[in-house]
Amino acid sequence: MLPRDDAVGMRRRSVLRGLAAAGALPAVSACLTTGTGDVPSGDPSERPARQHAWNDLLERDDHGNARLPERHAFLWLSYVGADRSADRDRVEGAFTDLERAYRAGSDGLLFTVGYSPAYFDRYDEPLEGVDLPPAGPLHDGEHVATDDADVLVHLASDHLGAVQEAARVLLDGGEANGTAVRSLSDVVTIVRRREGFVGGGLPAENDANLQGLPEGSVHEDAPTFMNFRSGLRRTQAPEDRVTIEEGRFAGGTTQHVELLRLQLQEWFDHPPAQQIAHLFAPDLDVEDVGEYGERLADHNGVEPVDERGLREVVAEHGVVGHAQKLARFREDGRPPILRRDVTSADNGEAGMVFVSLQRDVADFRALRLAMEGLDLAAETAVGERRDNGILQYLRNRHRGNFLIPPRELRALP
Repeated sequence: MLPRDDAVGMRRRSVLRGLAAAGALPAVSACLTTGTGDVPSGDPSERPARQHAWNDLLERDDHGNARLPERHAFLWLSYVGADRSADRDRVEGAFTDLERAYRAGSDGLLFTVGYSPAYFDRYDEPLEGVDLPPAGPLHDGEHVATDDADVLVHLASDHLGAVQEAARVLLDGGEANGTAVRSLSDVVTIVRRREGFVGGGLPAENDANLQGLPEGSVHEDAPTFMNFRSGLRRTQAPEDRVTIEEGRFAGGTTQHVELLRLQLQEWFDHPPAQQIAHLFAPDLDVEDVGEYGERLADHNGVEPVDERGLREVVAEHGVVGHAQKLARFREDGRPPILRRDVTSADNGEAGMVFVSLQRDVADFRALRLAMEGLDLAAETAVGERRDNGILQYLRNRHRGNFLIPPRELRALP
């Protein structure tokens, strides 16, 4: 039997060849051959003006849900250049080189470049029309480190080799997929790097010897370490909803990124019904959700209830669902944020890189406070962590806010 990456690569190559034979794909000028298949080269002019506009470039499942690329890397960088104006051409050149090296899409490379409040604090220009406060504790009882790296680059592809190669050439220069890429080593230094993955089967393949995760517990087809998937179409904000509408950075968005450590020993002591109660809602049936969410279509099945309704849920079931708490803030049936988070096994720990896009960081903050459920802990039998959604299974290590400008302003705005 072929390893999963090779099998997936063969299936995708077969599909691409069939499409090309039918005239449905343009000719590809250069390809990177990796363990996961051929990576087509790209044309910068074909990239959208909004850096975060990925959805039209992603594959869709049978229910219309956008499927995130399987492999991800996050580069937290410090800007060390002496002349921002002079460095912009160098930075933009490196990103444009990447766009030539890889086609925009899961079969090539998608990426965003964001800037932190610490970066903008260096300069006199005010961030008019952008809600970008420094990230930090949400309340007195929370202890979390604030990420103040100047720049965050998020790289994503179905091909692990493409993600790793793109990260390498940005920092060290060299060729990517047959294309020379200018190095950023003279203008940035690396602060932190994380890799992640998402998709059916990948967590089970990467669950060995991880702190916080009993080996062999994850369902073999599950897309995350907690088994269940997120990011269903009707539980995500549309890209237009998270896009800044006015001012210099119109067409951009804000990004919140948290590094979470998962502690899932007790999670896997629970049967699927109890896991569903904590993650979604206690009145959902396993038959409707499935053991790893495989029966969900384009919605998680959770309907919003008000604060009184949540108290009644706790009184009846002794637990409140994570999704139930957040559902209070839906607009026209959808939340105001767009999630693109991934599972992580870095540093030998089961973890997650939680990624949220929103027009204003205040949108995320409202949802994150709802997730904390302190109001329910004060008024019902649930604890501040126990039986309060999935809080008892998560520990927040780092938190940061970033502005992702429109593509034309992505080089040292």
